[in-house]
Amino acid sequence: MSHYAARNAQGHHRVHKNDPEAIAHLKREHHKFRKLVDRINAAKTPGAKRDIAVELHKLLASHIALEEELFYPAVKSRGLADEVKEGLVEHDIQRFLSAQIEAMDIADPLYGTRLGVLGEMLVHHIDEEDDEMFQEAKKLKLDLDAMNARLETREHQLKAQYARTGRIRTPALDREVRARNAV
Repeated sequence: MSHYAARNAQGHHRVHKNDPEAIAHLKREHHKFRKLVDRINAAKTPGAKRDIAVELHKLLASHIALEEELFYPAVKSRGLADEVKEGLVEHDIQRFLSAQIEAMDIADPLYGTRLGVLGEMLVHHIDEEDDEMFQEAKKLKLDLDAMNARLETREHQLKAQYARTGRIRTPALDREVRARNAV
């Protein structure tokens, strides 16, 4: 069984007092992901896994939107283009797996396996962001405290959209985001 949530209190994964607000915000979401993956891995039945996965899908869609719309374009513009490109590809894979899992019958023998793979990929991705991208972003001349206000505003909008529609979908925005990230 995994114990990813234990990482939340270790090294660069911890929210440090000197972390800019935007990075602290994203790290707190990463903490939620590690806890959700641990809960999924500990769940005994496909139904229990599905209930936790619903929460994971919602948080993942919102988190990806926040990073791609606000954080990634800002750090890319200051020299982290390769890191952003890698993050975008990993987000695409996470979206793909998430959509597959949402569409699956929980009785499908691959349901738990796909969910496990998504969890492993997600933890790898957020660990890399904590250890590498966020550390590099702190060195850039960006107002990451002010960015947090935009992250929080957008997060509230996404939660409201989910409450209205039961989905967080931004296909038109994806084209705009890709253009801003120049991939």
